[in-house]
Amino acid sequence: MAGKPKGGGRQLLIDAALDCIAEYGYHRSSVREIARIAGVTAGLLRYYFPGKSELMAEAYRHYLRNVLMTYFYDATSAGPDPVNRLEAFTRAVFSVDPRCPNKMKIWTGFLELVLTDPEVSSERLRMYDLYLQEIGNCVAEIHAGREEAIAPERVRQIAVGIESLFNGLWLECSLHPSRMSPENALEIALDFMEARLDIRFSGRVPTRGVGAEAPAGSCG
Repeated sequence: MAGKPKGGGRQLLIDAALDCIAEYGYHRSSVREIARIAGVTAGLLRYYFPGKSELMAEAYRHYLRNVLMTYFYDATSAGPDPVNRLEAFTRAVFSVDPRCPNKMKIWTGFLELVLTDPEVSSERLRMYDLYLQEIGNCVAEIHAGREEAIAPERVRQIAVGIESLFNGLWLECSLHPSRMSPENALEIALDFMEARLDIRFSGRVPTRGVGAEAPAGSCG
């Protein structure tokens, strides 16, 4: 090529890679198919990235950062109360974002890459720690508000448990969408945290059924 292509070619390819992995998974997302979705040539892809693995690694970083920023933004917008922040964070996790309708499929599509690529795995762990930190801060502040002592190790343990619950529910939503919708998953997550932390999220009634609709309010 004579010079650097004009426009957002790099971002176009990243977006196409995310669309492709949501549709086909990691192994079936070929360079040719990504280029086709992006509406560019395979040569343009190689201009920006040495190959598929480098493009996918960058797409994964882009995906993680944008998703996490959305979660943090919603939590911060809920105000200083830790119960409200935790609820807003959880609703963001299970929301169906019109800007990223395949969020759960993308997450599961990247699992194999996380397990096999050390660089991608390292990025995932870095984002994971930030994720746990936000949940843990809410847990610690809930206990502090009740003047209850709780060790930092215990806070992290609870945060890991909550994050693991979220991941399990996400996986069920992706594998069995007819049996587990994001709304179902949200209700289960909120029920669990209410029971575990002895709190009550706003606008909810006790012991909602798994199939109940999510309360009115911000879900994404």
